[in-house]
Amino acid sequence: MLYFSVWHVIFFQQPSLCQTLKKQLNAAINLHAKVFHYLLDRRYYPSYDLTKLLENDMKKNQ
Repeated sequence: MLYFSVWHVIFFQQPSLCQTLKKQLNAAINLHAKVFHYLLDRRYYPSYDLTKLLENDMKKNQ
């Protein structure tokens, strides 16, 4: 709990740190979305078809 309190004080008393971390987090989220949609559009990752996901997992584990 002490660690969280110290982090909380440092984080919110340094607006530039807060902004930098938010930018980095948003950039990481956007990159994840781009990669996901790239794979989805090319049918490399059938995320909405559980049967295909399980079949691919079984093939990889053989």
